[in-house]
Amino acid sequence: GAKGESSPEFTAGGDLLFLAVRPTAEDDTPPQTLWCLPRAGGEAHEVAVLPGGVDGVVSAGGTTVIASSMLPSAAGVDEDETLRAVRKDNKVSAVLHAGYPVRYWDHDLGPAQEHLFSVGDAPPADLTPAPGDGLRDAHFDVSRDGTFIIT
Repeated sequence: GAKGESSPEFTAGGDLLFLAVRPTAEDDTPPQTLWCLPRAGGEAHEVAVLPGGVDGVVSAGGTTVIASSMLPSAAGVDEDETLRAVRKDNKVSAVLHAGYPVRYWDHDLGPAQEHLFSVGDAPPADLTPAPGDGLRDAHFDVSRDGTFIIT
């Protein structure tokens, strides 16, 4: 990608997952997405695209989980995409803080909150629909058999 690839992770089947930002003709600043380079060869293909970008990936036992941020008022991924588009179109960069902390070192926290999503054949499913700030700066892992997540 234009900004490089990161976070390589092998699936149980031997495919290589990675995160990349790859600008297109329609969007020169797209969010980071999840890609898969098949074990059998061929070109990498996009696996998961979320409005808040993909911040991390872990795969084990046939289960793949990704981390991505969503606006707290969004009821789902589609609504998050709509709200982000409205903020961008209206050039809104303000953040209304309703709790503490509001900054971490040199950057504001929020308004988005980290969520964990399962990735499979269907669109990514939100595993943490109301995380609040519980996943801020949290690391996560998937059990060896893929049946549970630890943060």
